[in-house]
Amino acid sequence: MASLRFVVLVWLAAVGAACSHEVGKADAGAVAMDAGPATNDAGTEPCAEVRLSNSGRDNFRALLSCLRASEPPLATKKEAIGTYVSSVQDQGGFPMADGDQRTFVLLAGDPWDSRSLASARVTGSYAQWGQGDSLAAEAAGFFHATVTLTAADRAGAAYKLVLQDSSGNTTWIADPLARRFGYDANGEFSLIEGKPESSHLERMNPVHATQLGNDREVDVYLPAGYVGGAERYPVLYMHDGQNLFDPQAMWGGWHAGEIADAEITAGRAAPFIIVAPYNTPGRMDEYTHVQDDMPGSMTGGKGAQYADFLLTDLKPKVDSRYRTLPDRDHTGVLGSSLGGLISFYLGLEHPEVFRFVGGMSSTFDWGVKTNQGLVAQYAATADLGSRNQVFYLDSGGGPPASGTCAGYTLESDSDNYCGTVAMKDALVAKGINRFPDDPSADHLTPADADILHWWEPNAPHDEAAWKVRLFRAYRLFFRK
Repeated sequence: MASLRFVVLVWLAAVGAACSHEVGKADAGAVAMDAGPATNDAGTEPCAEVRLSNSGRDNFRALLSCLRASEPPLATKKEAIGTYVSSVQDQGGFPMADGDQRTFVLLAGDPWDSRSLASARVTGSYAQWGQGDSLAAEAAGFFHATVTLTAADRAGAAYKLVLQDSSGNTTWIADPLARRFGYDANGEFSLIEGKPESSHLERMNPVHATQLGNDREVDVYLPAGYVGGAERYPVLYMHDGQNLFDPQAMWGGWHAGEIADAEITAGRAAPFIIVAPYNTPGRMDEYTHVQDDMPGSMTGGKGAQYADFLLTDLKPKVDSRYRTLPDRDHTGVLGSSLGGLISFYLGLEHPEVFRFVGGMSSTFDWGVKTNQGLVAQYAATADLGSRNQVFYLDSGGGPPASGTCAGYTLESDSDNYCGTVAMKDALVAKGINRFPDDPSADHLTPADADILHWWEPNAPHDEAAWKVRLFRAYRLFFRK
């Protein structure tokens, strides 16, 4: 699934993309919406009628006219497809909504070429996972089906695309363009719409990091009650997004959405949104605030540019698309390992944005061989105690064989235990010392607790261990 979504994103980038269920009853060339004439009344080139400013419905009609016209070259048609897709993604997302109709779109690309997509169809829970509806083929590798669904059919309805590979084998995939999605025993599925009584996941368009010069996917967790409501929600930014929700991610992933569901449903945490930008091959550079002497080279130090991505490129998009509480008193950041390091860097450098700061098994010793480490930077911040921030930090592992962190080496710091203790001590020295009476209680007291430090003896450095400890951060940051 990830590979096909990657193909779609690359395809869109190449063509300038940045700028009741009754369809399929007719033959594969038919569509529910009339495409209209090949040119408009003024005789202008039809592909020019596909514009980012148009509604999805208007662009869909214009696009079919463009694709069915003989004059425009293939490159022009592909550019029009990219514009149409971008316009829908910037509005309600796919499947495209038009009253009770939902339009599903698939773009041909290796390994799914036009031949293997000739029998492509869409089906889902709304059709009892039966035959579903065929996707009609247009020029330039554009496939589509428009399905009429009642509101009851749409709410919480899962769907997949059914394709054949080049060998003729049938495969079921989640929709690469779908905004809403989830996971079950069969992997990822797409959602037509969320429903008020359940949480769901959404995928933003790839977001460009201006200073880093790269793009990344961003997943968003929306709690039960979001759909159909008007309430605004606090937001937790979590790094390494591809590991947070997918149960097939590394070490089983964090199950961050499931844990949030459990805490919110039980009343142990107030509802909140999770924004999860993916990491990139430059993770070690982006999640570190200074360079460090790695074997053979100096590495890291792009934390400020990554901060610019979060604050300048991503957060405004999140706050405009979703019903967030955008102020610093309702915004947190959390990560693990180097993700914990960059979270604490963000909390130190941008207290006007992040009140809640969390790190799990954080690599706080990064850079100490050649630069001032983050613990020392916290210790040197004069106004730290008056910033009214709240800190979560934990680790597994334990102290070196000596039983104390005195004189420890980086190599002996199991799961970053000693570095975490050092950061905790630096915070306490600044007056951040109101610990919960019981850090595992359903409701943390005192109400003004501003630090929680947890040690899970001998726990390993992996997602499975962080998943088990995650609930404490949720309860601290989003107290009922």
